[in-house]
Amino acid sequence: MNLDLEEQQLKTLLACKGNTLNINKYLNEINAFRNKVENNADFNFVLNINRILSDKNRFLIIQLLKNKQDLCSCEFSVALGLTQPTINHHLKKLEDSGLIKKYWKGKFIHYNLNKSIIEKYYKTIKELLE
Repeated sequence: MNLDLEEQQLKTLLACKGNTLNINKYLNEINAFRNKVENNADFNFVLNINRILSDKNRFLIIQLLKNKQDLCSCEFSVALGLTQPTINHHLKKLEDSGLIKKYWKGKFIHYNLNKSIIEKYYKTIKELLE
């Protein structure tokens, strides 16, 4: 960390908390909490899903699957007005995250939501925010 930045943060902290604050104890508590949260598998699971869903097109794909439940990759291209390679890129990210599953239907790949992962996401985010 930049020493000037750290010094400024300590000055701000003292101004906020007052001179009665034991800086070392406070910083140790904060760092322990941050490490506990950052190393929590549930926290990292939610962060990963949030990263995936932060892309507008991937979120729209999820919404389409929520409404239609089963779509061919070519249908996403038409619905979103994107090229097939771009759609495939987004589908791969969603599949790798576990949010969607693919299966073959004849000569075409179809996709649907992985409801167990979505339920786990809802449950985990609720637990983390309570």
